[in-house]
Order: sequence, then C-alpha cells, then structure tokens
Amino acid sequence: MEVYKHRRIPETLRDFLTYLPGICSNEYNELVSYVLWKTVTLCVSNSNHSIQWRSIIENLDDIRTNKSKYNNLLPNSEWRKQFFDEPPESHHDGFMCSRDCFAFETVYYCFTCTTNPFDEICDYCFDKEQHIGHDYTAKIVIRSEGRVCHCGDSAAFKIAKNAYKCKASSHNKARPTERVNSEDVQGAIGDILDYIIENMKRTKNWKMRNKATVEFDDVEQGIDSVVPGTGDNDNANLGNTTIPNGNVKLRDSFENLCDMVYSQYASNRNLEEKWALQIDNEDLVTYSVDLVSKLTRILNKPVEYATSIITALENDTSPVTVLESQDYSKLEKIRQLFYKEGITMNIRRMHDLFKIYLIQDLIDWLYTFSRSKINCHDVKAAIRCAMLCPWRAKEPPSEYDSLSPDPMVNEINLFGGFLVSGKQDTTNPWFTPWNFTDIDDQRISQIMVEYNINLVQGTTSEFLTHFYTIHGSRFQHILTECTSHLTKTASFRIVNVLCSLFTITDNIRKCLAAQYFDVYLTLLYDTVASDKGQTKVSLISLLSQYTFQNPSFANMAIESGFIERTLKFAYTLMAFRPKDLTSCLPVSLYDGFKLPSGAIRNRRTIICFKDICVLLSTHTAPKELLEREPIFDGIINAFTEFNNVLPLKRETMEHVEYENFEFSSFYFFFSSILIMTDGYIRSISMLTDKELKASIVMKLLKVAISKEFELLGNFRKNVSIPFIPSQPLAETSGSLKSDLLTMKEKICNHEATTINFKVGVDIQNFFNPMSYLFKFVLVWARCGRFSPLPSELRDCIDFSSIFKKKEDALYISESALSTLVLLGQINTGFWVRNGTPITHQARMYTKYSMREYAYVSDIYNVQFSMCMGNPNDFMVTYLSRWGLKNWANGFPMGDYPEEGTVVAIVNECLLLLIQLLTELKSLVAISAEESFKMTLKSEIIHSICFSSVSYSQIIENTPEHVAKHAAFDSHLELYTNYTPPSGLVDVGYFTLKDEYLAEINPYYFGLAQSKRYEVEKKMRDNMAQAKDIRYEDTFIPAMRVIDVLLDTPYAGLYSITSEDTFGAFLKSTLDHITKFKYDVLLPRIIHLIHLAVVNNLNDFTKVFWHEYAIADTEFCHYHSIGSLLYSFLLIDDFSVVHGKIREIFRYLHHTAPHIDVDSYLNEQTLSYNAEVVWSGGQVNIVKDEALLKKKMKAKLRTEKLLQKFARQQARFMENNTNDVRSDEDVNMESPGNSRATFVSMDTTDPTYWNFPDDHCALCKMPKESDPFVYFSYQEYNICDNDVNFNNSGSVKKLFWPEKEAKRSSLGHIDKRHVIRACGHGAHIKCLGNHMKSKREVHTQATKNIPCSFGYGLLYCPVCNSLGNSFLPNTQDYQKRCLNDFFSIRSTPAGDVYDDRSGSIAVRDKATMIFMKLSGYNEPYGGNSYGTLNMLVVNTVFNLELRLRSRFLDKQAIITRPKISNQCLMTLRLLMELKSQVFLAGAYSYRPLEDAIFFEKNDKNCWDLFASNICGENLLLCVSTMLENAGGLKVVGNACLLRVLKLKFFQDFSSLMLNLKDSNLVELLSKSESYSLDAVRKRYGSSFDQEGFTTMELLLRDFMSLTDSSGLQVPVETFKYHIYDIMKKGITVFLRRVYILFLARYPDFENSIDEPQIDETDYYVRGLKLPGVSSFSNFLKIYMLDMNDILQNKPLVRTFNELKGVKSEIPSFPCPERIYLLNLPHKLSDIVLELERADTGKYLRTEPAVCLFCGEVKNIQGHVVQTMYRMGECTDHVRNECAAMSTFGVFLIVKTNMLYISYGERGTFFPTPYMNKYGDSDVEFKFATPVYLDADRYDALSNDLILGNMVPHIVFCRTDCNADLGGWETL
Repeated sequence: MEVYKHRRIPETLRDFLTYLPGICSNEYNELVSYVLWKTVTLCVSNSNHSIQWRSIIENLDDIRTNKSKYNNLLPNSEWRKQFFDEPPESHHDGFMCSRDCFAFETVYYCFTCTTNPFDEICDYCFDKEQHIGHDYTAKIVIRSEGRVCHCGDSAAFKIAKNAYKCKASSHNKARPTERVNSEDVQGAIGDILDYIIENMKRTKNWKMRNKATVEFDDVEQGIDSVVPGTGDNDNANLGNTTIPNGNVKLRDSFENLCDMVYSQYASNRNLEEKWALQIDNEDLVTYSVDLVSKLTRILNKPVEYATSIITALENDTSPVTVLESQDYSKLEKIRQLFYKEGITMNIRRMHDLFKIYLIQDLIDWLYTFSRSKINCHDVKAAIRCAMLCPWRAKEPPSEYDSLSPDPMVNEINLFGGFLVSGKQDTTNPWFTPWNFTDIDDQRISQIMVEYNINLVQGTTSEFLTHFYTIHGSRFQHILTECTSHLTKTASFRIVNVLCSLFTITDNIRKCLAAQYFDVYLTLLYDTVASDKGQTKVSLISLLSQYTFQNPSFANMAIESGFIERTLKFAYTLMAFRPKDLTSCLPVSLYDGFKLPSGAIRNRRTIICFKDICVLLSTHTAPKELLEREPIFDGIINAFTEFNNVLPLKRETMEHVEYENFEFSSFYFFFSSILIMTDGYIRSISMLTDKELKASIVMKLLKVAISKEFELLGNFRKNVSIPFIPSQPLAETSGSLKSDLLTMKEKICNHEATTINFKVGVDIQNFFNPMSYLFKFVLVWARCGRFSPLPSELRDCIDFSSIFKKKEDALYISESALSTLVLLGQINTGFWVRNGTPITHQARMYTKYSMREYAYVSDIYNVQFSMCMGNPNDFMVTYLSRWGLKNWANGFPMGDYPEEGTVVAIVNECLLLLIQLLTELKSLVAISAEESFKMTLKSEIIHSICFSSVSYSQIIENTPEHVAKHAAFDSHLELYTNYTPPSGLVDVGYFTLKDEYLAEINPYYFGLAQSKRYEVEKKMRDNMAQAKDIRYEDTFIPAMRVIDVLLDTPYAGLYSITSEDTFGAFLKSTLDHITKFKYDVLLPRIIHLIHLAVVNNLNDFTKVFWHEYAIADTEFCHYHSIGSLLYSFLLIDDFSVVHGKIREIFRYLHHTAPHIDVDSYLNEQTLSYNAEVVWSGGQVNIVKDEALLKKKMKAKLRTEKLLQKFARQQARFMENNTNDVRSDEDVNMESPGNSRATFVSMDTTDPTYWNFPDDHCALCKMPKESDPFVYFSYQEYNICDNDVNFNNSGSVKKLFWPEKEAKRSSLGHIDKRHVIRACGHGAHIKCLGNHMKSKREVHTQATKNIPCSFGYGLLYCPVCNSLGNSFLPNTQDYQKRCLNDFFSIRSTPAGDVYDDRSGSIAVRDKATMIFMKLSGYNEPYGGNSYGTLNMLVVNTVFNLELRLRSRFLDKQAIITRPKISNQCLMTLRLLMELKSQVFLAGAYSYRPLEDAIFFEKNDKNCWDLFASNICGENLLLCVSTMLENAGGLKVVGNACLLRVLKLKFFQDFSSLMLNLKDSNLVELLSKSESYSLDAVRKRYGSSFDQEGFTTMELLLRDFMSLTDSSGLQVPVETFKYHIYDIMKKGITVFLRRVYILFLARYPDFENSIDEPQIDETDYYVRGLKLPGVSSFSNFLKIYMLDMNDILQNKPLVRTFNELKGVKSEIPSFPCPERIYLLNLPHKLSDIVLELERADTGKYLRTEPAVCLFCGEVKNIQGHVVQTMYRMGECTDHVRNECAAMSTFGVFLIVKTNMLYISYGERGTFFPTPYMNKYGDSDVEFKFATPVYLDADRYDALSNDLILGNMVPHIVFCRTDCNADLGGWETL
C-alpha cells in the first residue's frame, strides 16, 4: 500500500526532516543516514532557496526502490568521518579547551598558575616544560560527572597569558577579534534543534498527561482492540480518532527514553500501520538468564533468538526490537504477558522508531560538526547563536489540545514540578531581567532583550499558586528536555555540544550562563527525580564548572537572586523521594526553611549546595553578597535549621534495640552547608572598607549570639532567651541579663553561676550551627583571603568589647563545651549502650570534612571563653560540664558510677585542657591560604610521625577532605623524604624530614587515641638516643605558644593557669594519683603543669608553690603542687614522669633564678634531698631492699636457665654433626630453605653431588630408610615463541629488535608440559598415607570442587606450593663426569641401575603419573622414556625463555649462578628419573638418533633428517645423547656438532621459506639499518667480515636448491640480516644445550675467562665442538658440507615439497625475548583508547584486557551461549585466546588489578601499574595517576607466568578451600 500519495516538497531543512519518515516509508538505514548527513552538510554552506529539494527527494525515492543498486556505492563504514576533518584531542585554536575529562582520565592542577585550586588542565594540554618550578600535581578523575579543562580560559588564571601555555603551540593565541556568524549555519542548526526539541516535547506532552503506571487486566479478560488511524506525517491533521477504551490505563513512567509520539498509538486506527515491540536498556531490571528463559517461553522462539536480543541490549544503549507486526492488539497481549513476568516493554510505531534513529543521527552530525577542525571558532559561534534564540513550536497550540490539558506544554517551568505563590515580593522577585551592556553583537543583544521580556512575563497574578513558566530558548529547552528522552550515547554527545558553547571566551558567554542560571532549578528537579544514566548529573556538573568557577559568572549569580531561590528550592526538594517527584500532584514551594523529619529523602539535592560553595569561593563581589539581605536571611535560616536535628539521649538501662543510621543523611548535607556558610562569611576577608567591614561583622556577631542563645534554649529546659537589644554589641552586651535556669556551683573553693545542664544526662546534639557561625565571623574578621590583612582591617573590631561582662562570654561556648565533653565521654565508652550509631556520629564529627568547621569551631569557642571570660568561672563551668565536681573537691567517688569511668573521664578532661592550651591554628590564622597550609602540614606530620609509612598508609591516617585535596601530594613531598621501592614487591616509604620532627605533638587533637602512646614513646626514645640518657630521664617537650599570642586578642589564653581554682584542681588530681596509684593520669597532668610553667611562669609560680589545705591526713606532708611533684620522684612506680618532673624544676631554676627551688622544696617536704631533683639517674635513692633482693634473685635464675639451654644446644649440635660434609661444601639456597649440596671428594675423581637433605615434610624424620620423593607440579606453559610471518610487526621485531617497541604481540605460542619442584619432599609411605587422608576428606566435599583439585593434588607442608606429582630421589650419590661425554668407553661410567628395594616401584609410579598428566599427547607419549625426555626438554625450553627475558638485554652469558637452585634441582631430579628409565631398557633409539650416535658418515643423518624437517626436536637427541655418553661409537662432541649442523639447516630453511614473499624481502633489503656502514658501526671491533662472506656463499648455494623466483633475494645486502638472525637462533639452541649440560654434569663449568667474549663463541668452546671456536668458524665448517647437502636428493625433494605447501613449512623460533601485551605507560591511556574505540561501551562495564592477546572483555559480563554459566574472561581463556589456554591474566582497567584465571578457580593479583610513590592505588582510592613499572611487568612475565607460578598463586590465595565456585562466571 502506498502510504504517501500526495507528497509535499520541503522548502526548508525543518520541512525536510519532518517529511523524511514518509519519504522513506519509515525504513531507516545507512543509505538514508548518508543522504541525511549530505543534505544537512549542504544546508550549512548554502541557503534554503539555493538547495534543490526536489532532486534530493527524488534521490531518496530512487534509493528506497533500488536499495541493492546503492548499497555497493556507499563508502566504507567510517564514511561519517569523511564529511569533516576530525581535530586532534583537545583542539582549541584560539579559545578555551573543549575537552571534558571523565572517569579515569588524568588531569593536572597548577597552583602557581590557576586562581582556583579546582581548575584543571587536561593531559593533552598540560605541558610540563611550561610549568618547570611550579607547584603542580596530577590526579585521576574518579567521579563519573567529569571535569573541565580550563586551558585557554584567562579567567581561571592569575595571569592571563598563562592561559596560553598549551602543549600544542598552535593553541597558544588569543581568540579572533572578528566573529563570523553565518546565517546559513545558524539557520540550519536552528532547524535541527527545533526538530529535536519539538519531538522531545511530544514525548513529554503525552507523559505529563499520564503519570501513573499502566495496570493491565488479566490477559484472559482480553482488551478492546485499539486501531490507529491514518496520517501522512505528524504535522498533518489527525483526522478521525477514537479515544482509547477505559480498560487500558496508561503505564509509562516519566523517565522512559525514546518514546516518540506514543500518544497516537492508542488513538489512531490504521490496521496497516506497522508496530514494533521493544525493550529498552534502562528497563532491563531482570537477570539476563531469567530474561532469556522468559523470552524463549513467551515468544516460543529458540534460545539463540533470545540470546541475540540480550547481546544487543548489552552492547548498545538503544532500544532493541523484539517483534514487529501490523496487529497492535496481538503485540499488546504479548506485552501484557511480559508485564506479568516483571518485564517492561514498549509498543512503538515504525514511524516513531524512524524518528528515534533520525534524531540520534542529527545529534551525531551536530556533535561531529561542532568538533570539526575547519572554522571551528565560527562553527561554535554560530551554534551558540542558534542555541540562544527562542524556540518556537511549528504546530499551533490547538493541535496539542486533543492530547494534553496543559496549554503551556511549550513552556519551561522554572521551578521544576513545584508551584509558586502568585504574590511576589516586588523588591525581591524570583527572577530579574539580565542587564548586559558590554555585548557588541546586536543580534545577541536583541535576543536577550526579548528573553528578558519573556522572563518578566513568566508569572501571573490570576491564580494564588501557579507554575512559573517561560518560553525559553533552544538552549534551555535542550537542557531541560533532551537529556531526559535520548539514549545514553546521544545524551552524552549533546552534553558535549552544550559544553562546547562556553569555550569561546567572550562576553556572549554571559548570556549562556544567565539562561543556565534561570533553568538551573528545573534541571536540578529533573536530576533528582530520575537520572538512571547519570547524564543529567554530568550535564549539571560540567556546566556548573563552566559557570560557577568563573568569577564574573559567580558575580552575576549573586546579583540575580540565584542563591536565595536555590536554597529555598533545595529545602523543599529534600523532603521528597525521587519517585514522589514523578508521581505526586504538584506541590507548592515551601516559603521558608524546614528540614524533613526522620531523614532527608534524597541525596542528589547536594548538587546545588556544592555549586553554591563553588560560587562563594570564586566570586569577587563581597560587598554585594554581604549586603544582600535575602542571601543573608537564606543562609542564616538554612544553617540554623540543623540545630534541631538528631537529639541524643544516653541509654542507661540496656543496649539500644535497633541501631538506626538514618542520621547519616543529615551529616552528608550538613558538611556542605557548613562549607557554604563558611564560604559566605569568608567574604568578609575580601572587604577593603574598614567601616563597612566593622558594621557587617557586628551585624553577623549580633545575629550569631542572639540565635545561639535562642537555639541553646531548645536543649536547656526552662531556659529563657536573654534580651539582646539592637544597639551595637559593645554598648549592650554588658547588660545582658541571663534569665537562664542557673545554679550555684562551688568547685575548688570557688563559687560560680552555671547553667543547669549535665552532659550524658540531659538531651543534647552534635550540631551547634550558630556557635560555628560565631567562630567563622571572628576568625575571618582578622584573616585575608590569599594574603594577610593590613593591621587597620585586621583590628576592625575589639574582641573585648563584644561582651561587656566577662561572665557573659562563657555562654557562647556552652554548646561547644558540651559537645567536646560528649566526645570525651564517647571515647571512654560511657555511651556504649547507644551502640555503633553514636560512635559513628563522633567519628564523622571528628574525622571527616566536618571537622575543620565544626570540631575546630568548638575548640575555638571554648578558647575564646578562656580568653574573654572570668578564669575561675570558666574552670568551674569546665569541671561542671565534665561532671568532676567531687573529684576536683578532693573526693574521687560519686561523679560517675564506676571508678574506672571516673579515671577515664579525668584523663579525657586533662587531654582537652592540653589541646585547648596548644591548638593555635584558628587563633593565629592570617589568611585562608595560610590556614589551609597549616592544616596540611599538621595532618601530614601527625600521619607519619616517626614511622616509615607507605603512601596508602598516609592516606588512611589522614582525614579524607585533606588527603583528597589536589595540593596534598605537593605538600607531602615538601615535608617528607621519599625512599623508592627497593624490590619488586616493595612499596615506596615516606619519613618526616628532620626539621619537622620537633613539631610532632602526641596531644594533637587530630591524632588517633590508639596512636598517642606510640608517638610519645618514640619521641622519648629519640631523645634518649640523641642525648645519651636513660629513658626514665626523657620527657615530652612543652610547646611555648604564648609568644605568638601576645599581639592577638587571645593573649589571655593561659589566664586560667594563674588562678587557684586551676591549682586546686591540679592539687586534688595529684593527691588522688598518689593515694590510689592512678599512674595512667600522670603523663597528661604533668604535661599540663609543664605547659603552665613554660607559657605562664610568673603567674603560675604562685599556684605552683601555693600550699593548699590538707585533704587527707595520710598524705599531710605535701601541700603544694611542687612538693607533690618532688614526692613522685621518690616513687619507682611513677618513674615514667621522673624526667618530665626534673625538667620542670630545671626550667624553673634556669628561667626564673630568683625562685629558689631548693628553698621551697626544703620548706615544703620532709628530708629533702637535692640530688633527687638535680642529679637525675646518677643519684642513689634509698629504695625497698626486699624488692631489690627479689629482682636480683630473678635475674640470677634467668641467667642459669639460659646457660642450661646453651649446654643442651651444644650437645645436640655435637651429636647431629654430619661427618661426610666438609668445610668446602657449597650450599645453594632454594625455596623453603632446602639445600642442594655439591661435595668435592677428590680433585682427580669425578665430582659427586647430593640432592637437598631436608627431612620428610610430613613425619619430620630423616630420609634414610624409606624411598624419598620431592613434590613437583606439572602443567602446560609457554616453551617457545615462533615468529608470526603474517604479522608485519612480528617480522620487524625479528629483523629490527632495537627499533621496534619492546612489547609487541606474541607470535605463535608453543605450549607444552613443564615441571616445577619446590625443593621439599617426603617418604613415599608418608605421602601415600597423606593422600589417603585427603581422599576421605574430599569425598564429603560438594560439587564445587574444581576439576583439577582431586585425590592427586596436595600442598607442600613447608612452603605451601602446589603439587600434583613427585620426583623420586633414585640415588643419593650419582656419579656424573663430563669427561665421559668426550670419550668412548665400553660401558658408561657412573650409570648404575638402582635396584634397591622400593626404588623401582617409586620410579614406575612417578613415571606413570607424568604420563597420565601428559595425556599421551606429547610425542612418543606411549613411551615412558619418551615422555620423560620430552618433559626434560620442555622444562629446559621454558627455563631458557625465562633466562633470555632476564639477561638477554644485558648480553649476559648463562652460567650456573644465574640459574636458580630450584630450577637446577628440578632438572637434575627429572634427568635422574629419565636415566633410570633408560637404564631399565625402556627405550630404543630412533633411526635419526641411531645415525647421529653410531654412523661414521653424515650422509645417512641427512637422509633421515629430510623425512622430518618440520617436526624434529633436535634437543631431544642431545638429551638422549647424554644418557649413553661414553658408549657411543662417535665422540660426544662430534655427535653434538652433527646435531648443530642439522639445527642450522632446519632454521635456515624455515627462515628462507617463510620469507619468500618478494615484497617483504625487498623491504628488508632496503633497510638502512643493515647497510655496510650501519653494520660496521653496530658491530664495531667485532665486525665479522669473514662470517658475512661465508653467509653470502651459503645464501647463494641455498638459492640453487630451487629455481623459484620467489626465493631470489639481493644477497649482497640481505646477508647481514640472515647472519644476525641465524647467529641468534644458533645461540638460543646452544644455550639450551648448555643448560642440559649444567644439569647433567655437576663438574661442568666453562673455564673461559675472556671479558669481551661473544656468547655464541663462549658456548661452542665450552662444549668443545671439534674444530669450532666461533660462529664464523662454524659457518666455514658447514660450508664444507654444503655440496653434500645440495646433492642430497631426499633433502632437496623435501625442501621443494615444503615450498609448495605453506602450512607445512617449519616454524621459525623467535630468538628475541618474549613479551606480554604492549601496555601504555599510563593506565588512563587504556581508558581513552577504549573510549575512542567504542564511546561509552567500556565505561559502562568493567573492561579487562587479556595480557596475552590484547582482547578486551567485560569481567562482569556473561556469555549468553553458555546460558550465563560462564563469564567472558573464562570463555576467552578456554575457547578464544590464541596465545594461551592454560590460564588467563587480565588487567582490570577500572580497579587497577590483575585477574588470574586457572581452571575453575581465580584470584586477584597486584598490577604492574604503580603511582609515583610505589603504590598500586587499587580502585583509584587515592586518585593518583598510575604508571607502568617495567621491572614489575617483567617479573610478572618471567617469574609468575613463565615460572609456572600461576597455579600456586591461585590455589594459595584461595586458601585451599575446595568449595569455592563462582570464579568461572568472571
């Protein structure tokens, strides 16, 4: 049926887009997309009247009818990139960088250049050369919202020119002065935006009418058919429509994406319209395996169909079509069935699906066009102008009336879903017009004039409450609509387009910012309501960085009323859950500030508070901010509201039944509100008018004080609020009449009036907002922003005049002191019955970001009262709050229920006093910047102290808000010394620099309680070592702080130490310590006295020597503090403070010589001994004689016991000495302390050697009577790496290894069985009994036992290594002599068949196990000797690969010391087992071996070799040759030379046959690297002209083997290539032979000692090859045999046969070292590469990169073909990875961890990526960039993978648990 009979020809681009679905019959494909891109691109450069629309339509018609003809004409799959030149990353030629950095990307912070510490520079822009000497650091973006690069934005830099220091020099210029606003571009962009917005509005229009969810009736009841109507397109009249039946209730919720024009689905009746049943990615809430089952069952489709749908959903964010049909009712019934199963599906017209694809393509085009390199500035300017223009709907409003009751569907509600009052304050309206007088562009100015008129008309007085709506711009409509109804990919691209509009740094940006500020609340509302894809969060975060971090934009926001309306909006929004915002009826905006009860309902509202914080930190208009009353009222009221939350009441009877943690939401928000309030008050520091500043400060103080007392009454029963007049505080504060319910307290002989309140008894809370406000005002009144204030501004108010009466100054710290006491009680466990919530609150209050604003403020406020209040009254109040009245009055009981609690409370009380007297940060702060530096310094010093700690430990010990600051790392380096890692498993360590050790304070308020004693002890140990004194004479120095306070209002901080009240408290405490031995209190109270002496010597002296009344007649001799301290010197139990006490007396004596200490002590003590005070540890004090005798006797008993043990040990060693061993024994260490010993019996006899002599690991007895076996493990591993000649990179690496990247992809991996032994063993009987016991245990295990974990697997009891086999110790002393190999004897020497009892059975068992594990898959698998021989050779291959990777870069020759003892022992054990099998007659020579060993002529060898050139492993011949050394008819070294010739021919022919591609040969031949000059330079003095000449002759002779032109090469230049490669190949073979000899003969050691000898020459001389002394010499000898080779017909025939069949050409082993995947230097580069490969796909998942082949898998993904029983990584290891199938090693990019898979198990392992401090930073908790550590990566390759350690690592890390399971799902 022809749907569109009367087609109209479009006149504009918007018409074309509107008609396009009908033109294409709703079929969208690549051809349509191509025409769309071509048309839109044409419209950008041409006007509408010049475009031939009819021709375009005809082309589309032709394409629709002749698809097959055009499909082949379409460019490649990347045809979109051909339309515009794609710029490089971070392209910004003349404007601000447009790069948005998302998670795991690296950004830089330069604190020297940028104004704001939050201004980042991306990795592509930051040039380290331009920032030499600057204070900068690098961080990883860890939040998904992303960060903005500020390169090119002069507003973000202190000096404008510093904005143009981009790494790309072309970007370092100012923007063009002239802007070209093309009308064609603006018109085309406008049409595109209008079309997108229009269709998004349709979706929202229908959904606003239907907010509820569909409730389906039962399928059995049926549903009335809903038949759609007809229509050419959406712009045509709807025609005949039918209202849907009432049985169908609307079901879609507000957040569904891409529901295009769904309102017509149930209203149009057109039976021939085609429909699609789709499932959206965001609706996929069912497990994939369940969804597959339901799809298969309901649709009656095969499993493959269902799995294809799931795969499409996982790989893309677009909806996936499940079914297509013209029967709407049928699809509706199917949808109901799915709905009953919990699966949400949508029915959409194909017409609407076409629009979905069309809009996505338009956004893709717009994204590409905005990033195009040509005229990038003009393009962005044109897009920006089009965005700022108002959006006009094309259809008349009446067309919407039938669909929606809301006539304002085309408008934007500026308050989201909230209503506002119709009566506004005319002096402070919600929104005010914007006044931009500095915009030169007349069109933009006119746009903003119209916008202002629209903004003013946004309200109406017709209704009491109404929506505040405006006809917004396209920019505003895109912000509020399109991110809610697009796919995730399209949403992120439109976000990028919107952000790029701000990158043109001109005044027009203000217009964008203004429009963004006006719709900010709408966007915030939608973000809180629903944002499954995190798109809105990213949008609002990125735009806020472009706006609020700009000072001029921040000033605009302040003037516009943004802050006050946002605060009021946020407090209303906090009361709603996200789902309430989408389903409930409109709610009026609350006219005030009220927190929800119980808990805050959503957390995303925090976004606006964070934005306000940024705004307040960047603005430059303090006067306007502080004088604006609505902002003042809003912040004060918002702050005050938190005083009434979370009341605390101590549980006294029983533990709280339910632990409630809902309080965390209040802490979450209050932290940001604290920062916001502090940022607001901090603006005081920017004021330069003294009078204005003083008036604002006094105003804020008055509000803070009045509000504090008002709020104080809420938690103090019967408390009336004191009257605070409106006069200046200096005049009125003294007349404050406290009507609070008070009581008289007499403590320490002083009576004072205190508020009747008891901490721990009455109800209180942690939050004291107005108390914090009071501190903020006072501190910032004296501080500057970035630098100190001048004196006239710093002293703008007189602190002493704030409270005229001193007793009134105590009330301001009432709540602060109560909170500090509460924290102390919690620390002592007094609130233990309140459970974990109370301790968690205390931790949040004192450890996280709140600490700097709340906890520190409490300390400051108490310090303020100490300075300004009456000292005696303060002490009474202080002790009263701690509940220590009885204690202070001399009675230690009665204050708290238990004695231990009282002592703990006193200890906390003393600690707080010390902190109040020493914590000076808030008192001496001179600027905000300096204050934060002091915080950083203190936290770093006290997180390290005297320890050597790693970076991760420092982060853990440091508060999060400090550790995560961008400047933390640079300050860490400033105060510490860094020691890099010393090993592959080590981390870097930090230690404090010596000059900062003196600043460590064990009483620092931020130091953990558990760490104080450790720090104190370390300080005293250091003092003892530095001064060479006893520990008892050391002490903690007292800080002298009074000097820095003298010129500040806080000079009276130590005034309390001048009063007798303070002294009486000290005296009572010292008395209690003396009487009850409370020595735990001694360090703190003595330190408190020391502080008073050092900082207030003159006034405290009177208190110190004052003789107080006698409290107890038992201790009547010591009445003063000084005399009590002297008495402590006489008590041994108090020796911990003796040094401190003597230091106090010493300080008094030296600092105040007029005070005669001896005179005072002589007067106040009995039998005064001056030596006790002044001589320290040198004086002999009369002590308890009985106690001394007891100590002496105990010492003597200890010495006798040690002497007895020494004699027993000597006898044991004498009785167990091994006489066979001599002093010349050479011990070689191996894992587990096992030893392999070589014993020299005689200089002339053959050398004998032993295996490790450890005892049985199971029974611990010597290995003498019973056969002894060693634990081993057999597994597949890499043995060789053949060159992949189909890979150009692999071939280039072979020919130019020094030029190619070291880490390239692996070639053809040769995997074979290898053996590894740990060095420990057991008796065979013990092992058998052990395995029987394991079998009994495993029969009870569940089905989750991995297949490899069975009756034959065990762990070494000594080293926990894995074992699945054993190697028997067949002979204890086996003679092996190298001379046997170089001679001919009738019987081989030393080869004696071991027929001892049990040895044969053990040998056969071990051989059987190895054959079983090999699965008879190895060559000669059915032959026991062949299997063992292959295992030996495989193990040698594997070992040589490891040694090659470790030593080849250094050109080091392989010698015995370079081979680990463990590897040598494994080879020797295995070769001994092989020898026993050989001697038992279990092997007969193969024909080739027989010819090599026994034939005198070489001809037969070549004939037999010709039959198996490809598969012959010649190292097997060498291994067998060693078994019958001396029994051959040919001398061993002559046989070895034969094998070497065969190996040379095998490699030579393989290389030439694989290189027969003439193009490759030509490329290699033209290489400058192998010209004669280059070769001479490369080889230097070792240039082998003779060898090159011989190689040229060999090449020419080799060419004569065939007449094929494909093998003809330019010999003159090609000979250098072949010579080098063949020499390396032969060297590898000789190296392996050399290892065999080292393992076979203990006396084999090359005696050549030439420092510059070539490695190949070293091996051929050591093996004594006849006539061969060098590789060049070998070529000559080989050349002599070339004629025989050329005339060998079988060999020539085989060669020609191989040449014709490429698959049968022998592989060529790569002689270069083996590498894993080539990883980038920075881990973040992998993320960027994945992002470029597939935008968003890998960012949604957990990508894991296979280190063998480079494939990227999702570690959380499942393989649908296995019905989700197997994960992608496991499936890759088992079925896909071409490089390795035994185990898998994956790099998990997002968590910086390795996942190792082996069998049914797996584990996580540290990654080779480390930050600059040697820490792996797992999951990027520290946000530090990580870089590849080459040594660790090599260790991973060599030791872990090639060393066959993967099975051991996996099984050991899974803790031997047989019932694991689940790893296969990764």
